[in-house]
Amino acid sequence: MIHGYIDLRKYAVNGQFTFLFDVTTDGKVDNLKVLPKVKDSELFIDDMNFAIKRVKKK
Repeated sequence: MIHGYIDLRKYAVNGQFTFLFDVTTDGKVDNLKVLPKVKDSELFIDDMNFAIKRVKKK
């Protein structure tokens, strides 16, 4: 479902990544981390945060 909110052609993602996040007691996603860290990954992480919130608000 994330593909609907992120244009993956914009990124040169190569290899496997791990997404770590917390789910709060009220069901919200918080503290998204993407591993391994890569150069200039802030925009990608921001887009993933946006997509996760759009796919599943809780």
